[in-house]
Amino acid sequence: MPNVALGKHPEEFARRQEKAARERWLNQEISARYDELMNTPGLGIPAETVRTRFETKRRKDAMKAR
Repeated sequence: MPNVALGKHPEEFARRQEKAARERWLNQEISARYDELMNTPGLGIPAETVRTRFETKRRKDAMKAR
């Protein structure tokens, strides 16, 4: 017996559900985190600091691989 709630195309239903969940996440969770960061600048990490950390880790990993 087919599931009436899903309709004839359950894959399309799943895609719509996933899209709706992604939209809720972007509109609620991400915007709240952005607002929090803007209101509390000390929470953020400068891009140059992040870049330096990645570069340091990459160099260490490259040395280990030798």
